Amino acid sequence: MNDQSTFYPALFDFFPEPVIAITSDGVSYFNPSAARLFDTLAANGPLPAELAAILPADGLNCSVAAPDYVISGRHYQVAANPTPDGVLIVFRAVGDSFPLPARLLEVFSGRLRTKLNALLSATSLLSPAIEATKQPEYIKYLSIINQYHYRLLRDLGSLAEAIELASAQEDGHPLENVDLAAVCRNIAESADTLARISGRSVRFSCAEERLIAAFRSGRIEQLLLNLISNALKFTPFGGHVLITLSVENDLALLTVSDQGEGLDAGEMATVFSNFEAALEPVAKPKGLGLGLSLVRQIAVQHGGSVMLESRPEKGTKVIVSLPLTPLDDAVEDTCRPPVDFTGGFPNILVELSDALPPEAFRPQNLE
Repeated sequence: MNDQSTFYPALFDFFPEPVIAITSDGVSYFNPSAARLFDTLAANGPLPAELAAILPADGLNCSVAAPDYVISGRHYQVAANPTPDGVLIVFRAVGDSFPLPARLLEVFSGRLRTKLNALLSATSLLSPAIEATKQPEYIKYLSIINQYHYRLLRDLGSLAEAIELASAQEDGHPLENVDLAAVCRNIAESADTLARISGRSVRFSCAEERLIAAFRSGRIEQLLLNLISNALKFTPFGGHVLITLSVENDLALLTVSDQGEGLDAGEMATVFSNFEAALEPVAKPKGLGLGLSLVRQIAVQHGGSVMLESRPEKGTKVIVSLPLTPLDDAVEDTCRPPVDFTGGFPNILVELSDALPPEAFRPQNLE
């Protein structure tokens, strides 16, 4: 039998969800999260009345699950399971029970972005002195510092976008008539210029001169840049990423193909899951693992879908289908430049920072 006085604190004190242990003598343990939820908790004291109500008379000898239990206006799943000494009760927030953590993440990412921008500003002031030394290794180190600044900006931006897309709040990007062909063409041309620094290229093919429909242009640009970034990461030196845009049954089919190693069945099963890629112990250039998850969320937001085709040694192809439904009496936006999600830094460099070499972030390329 484990000693609760040491076992439970070691296991649950840093647990983010409330945990309470009770015995026949009353409350024997509660973690800090539980203390914040129930201000009447005390060691060896009685169980809070609102919680005791869900336990049957023989609560110390049974398991109980309450799928929707409201405490202080918040919804929880509550599970009570027998232990050798009594009962362990665990709470899990459901739905929008805790809007605060998402808000904290949003505020934190904004403040961290401000600090990163200040760091890059200081670095840029040093750049002339470093370049004046004409020492290649110093310029290389400076480029690496710049690159990782942009990669951090990308991670923070992806996190902020994931929070916004997952929330019930109205999207900050307006729905408007956009020339999808022009948007894709412009992004592909800019990405190609950067990709050639690393000996790769980005090609674009579209039989349609214009494709006008209602989109959130900032979201569509982000979707395409995420797909290009993923494709470039796995395309070898001398290879190319192919972007095609076509029309089929009132749907725009946006396809991005790489010439990489392809994915096996196990990888295919998790590529659209939040953070999965970031948790893999694989030495490949990756961010938070949110890229394809964001792509799917953006496609669904537009009434579309995403399909993935991949075979080992044959490369990977991502196909995004989007409905071609224009807004009535809307102003056409044919050639809108990429929306800035980065606080003034080049958006395309931020979004492709995981896929480009340090040379792309030399001071002259950031001016």
